[in-house]
Amino acid sequence: MLSAGRRAVGISARWGVRWASSGRGLPAQQRQMVSLERDAVRPFAQTDAWVAPSATLVGMVAVNCRSGVMDNVVMRGDVSNVTVGAYTVVAESCVVAPGVEGEAQIGDYVYVGPGTVVKAARVENEVVIGDGCVVEDHAVINEGAMVEDRSVVESGTEIPAGEVWGGQPARFVRKRTEFEVGELQPTAMARYATIADHMGMRLPHGQAYLE
Repeated sequence: MLSAGRRAVGISARWGVRWASSGRGLPAQQRQMVSLERDAVRPFAQTDAWVAPSATLVGMVAVNCRSGVMDNVVMRGDVSNVTVGAYTVVAESCVVAPGVEGEAQIGDYVYVGPGTVVKAARVENEVVIGDGCVVEDHAVINEGAMVEDRSVVESGTEIPAGEVWGGQPARFVRKRTEFEVGELQPTAMARYATIADHMGMRLPHGQAYLE
């Protein structure tokens, strides 16, 4: 299950969770935080998380510690919650948009590949989702599972823990090896080390790098 103790918390009383108030806990790099309800509901990111200047986070979005939301990502929490766990990377040009079907939950030590779309789905800890995938409403990807590139996880599909699925629609391919499972957390922490380098090179404003 998702590690609730490490989630960034928030939402106003209307939505049932307490969100960060305006202007708190947001590093200077994060220029695309879009608030709702006259700034009463706005995205929240831990100070050691990286949200790229070109990413857009709207409304009820929470990004936990040591995670990365990369360039051109869109996370829409205007209707339902979006929660991203710790040591998780949502790669370039992904869209997380749960809509009215429920919230989007992405756990700890997760990698979501470039160009992937995640709707109102639950992605458990230590999951790897490949490039250009679609994860439909009410899908569940259990702990340690993997989705191959350009796969479509249909609505209501549940991928068991530790399995690799692929295709359109996604179907069982094989079990993950012990080596693959053992490398999940170290790989996630290595990704964060790279993200931390990016955080140190970016200027406070804009998208330029220090020379």
